[in-house]
Amino acid sequence: GGTERVHFSIDVCKDMSIVDGNGVKQLLLGSHLLHVGDTKHTLRVEIE
Repeated sequence: GGTERVHFSIDVCKDMSIVDGNGVKQLLLGSHLLHVGDTKHTLRVEIE
């Protein structure tokens, strides 16, 4: 098993949202678990 460095971008408005039944885009607030291979990272989406 080797190690590799991975770079990627997350657009919260595009990648962490859904469209409800009325066609309104909503952000998925709270904690989300991102899996990259065997590694897990926690992302937290909040509104200030």
